[in-house]
Formats: sequence, C-alpha cells, structure tokens
Amino acid sequence: MYELTLNRSEREAFDWVGHRYASSGDDFVKLLYSCAQANGTDIEWSADEDITYRVPERVAWQLNDLAESEDYLFPCFSPVLAGKLRQFCAEIV
Repeated sequence: MYELTLNRSEREAFDWVGHRYASSGDDFVKLLYSCAQANGTDIEWSADEDITYRVPERVAWQLNDLAESEDYLFPCFSPVLAGKLRQFCAEIV
C-alpha cells in the first residue's frame, strides 16, 4: 500500500488541467477516487484540508503508467507538485 497526500491547491491543479493530460488530469483523479482515504476519513475533494489517499499497488502502477505515457512531465503542474508525483512513482516497487 502506498500513500499520496494532496493539499487543496494541488487538487485544484488537477481540476484545472481537467481532460487535457492523462498524467495530470481527470484520468489520474479517477484512479485516486477509487482509493480509500487514510484513517477511514471521507474528506471532499474540494475541502481545505489535506487528503491522504491509500493507494493499492495495482492502482499505483496504473498511476505510474499514466505518468510514464507523458514522460513523467506532469504538464501544467508546479515544479513542487510534479516532483512530488515523480517521487511517488519512483517509490513503486
């Protein structure tokens, strides 16, 4: 099991990208939605607080496949968010 924590502004970046890119838009978000949140919470995507997703290995690999399809560039994201997502992908074993 892997974890990925996103703050509100990071989630807003995914919303802004929408369907433009697979690795940084709707396709990525749909996979995150399929994951449980840490500690059994059910925080709304638009909430102010951070959300930590518990990502099963099979979903982590699907997220990695999306990122790999766009050379891990995470278009339109800040360097900090893109770096966080590259780090997440790099830790999948």
